[in-house]
Amino acid sequence: LEKKIVRRWYFLKLCLFTVIIGAAVTFGMKSNYFNINKIQVENNTYVGTEEVASLSELKGKNIFFMNKSQAIDKIFNNPYVESVTFKRKLPSTVVINIKEKDIKGLIKYQNSYINIDREGRMVQIINKFPDGKLPVIEGVLVDHYKPNEKIIQIDEKKEKALKYSLSITDYKEFKEKISVIDISDPYNIVLKSKNGIDIKLGDWNDIEYKLSFVLPILDTPELKNSKGYIEVYSDGTAIFKKYR
Repeated sequence: LEKKIVRRWYFLKLCLFTVIIGAAVTFGMKSNYFNINKIQVENNTYVGTEEVASLSELKGKNIFFMNKSQAIDKIFNNPYVESVTFKRKLPSTVVINIKEKDIKGLIKYQNSYINIDREGRMVQIINKFPDGKLPVIEGVLVDHYKPNEKIIQIDEKKEKALKYSLSITDYKEFKEKISVIDISDPYNIVLKSKNGIDIKLGDWNDIEYKLSFVLPILDTPELKNSKGYIEVYSDGTAIFKKYR
């Protein structure tokens, strides 16, 4: 009997201790001490830090009870955002990691331009005239602007031509030389260089391989002010020809 009484006493003490600790933790979690007062934003280039913090609407919220999914949805209102992750830094800081869309080109739209990502999706209307840092896409008519919508939806061949052509901007040596990508005919893609020489690639297959034959010709000093085109054949050979 005495042992039972001792056990009950220990059990009651344990329960009381648990309740006290639970109450203390609950009180602490709900106190202002854990309210978010600092938001750090990482890996953002196009999207401003203050904009991300404002869109998230997390400041002043309790760090344990913040609604992450709701905050993410709000941050996605910025068209440049590809994905978002959060990390808590107790007691009152949240780190927001932004993955931005990879902007690869521009396309004419009315009196402006729309920048597009590597998947050919529309991102944002740009009112400034292209500065040559991104190639302009020709051969596609855009009659409306809708963020995240692909500029080509029905023509599968032209969509492939666009996607693989945009990959040339992955190579710095070409990104700095090409001003226009013309996919009017997806089987005869034409790159227009800044020095006036066109590059006729054929279709979208093996673009990287084809470009490896183009670069030595494009960099030839004797062709610096020449007006003509480089034609790339299916076997990978490339020849410069002057326009008649």
